[in-house]
Amino acid sequence: MGTNNLRFFMREELKQDVITEIPGVKTFCDENGQPMPMKVRSIGSDELLSLRDACKTRRMVKDAKGRPLLVNGQVQYSEEYDSSMVSDALIAAALVFPDLHDKQLLEFYGEQEATKLVRKVFRRVEDYNYISEKVSELSGLQAETQEIVDEIKN
Repeated sequence: MGTNNLRFFMREELKQDVITEIPGVKTFCDENGQPMPMKVRSIGSDELLSLRDACKTRRMVKDAKGRPLLVNGQVQYSEEYDSSMVSDALIAAALVFPDLHDKQLLEFYGEQEATKLVRKVFRRVEDYNYISEKVSELSGLQAETQEIVDEIKN
């Protein structure tokens, strides 16, 4: 019957990055005035988890008087992730062209990290929203990205 055959889960194409060319934005046009197409790599769930973990902050929980909150003699901490930092990290990881890890591009904008370069290259809100939406769409994160965009707008 084949229902217990693991070969259905061993598909070579799932090990490969899927790179999609998307239309560019009006901010970045070629010599003919046409928006430069961009290339985006879809991000898998394992990579997304790693990106989120890298964007976590751990804070000490304090009581009403501003002192560390203790439970059974242990200082309590809360962990949260910075959604705008996750969005920037996701874009930096997914963009194949332009490559935000490129040394020349980083030097031009005076940055050392691709994640910090995202908002400098996509400085216009509509450009940032567009690339964020496309990266999320191609990685299957559309609903989550809309929440992030709404949070940034507020």
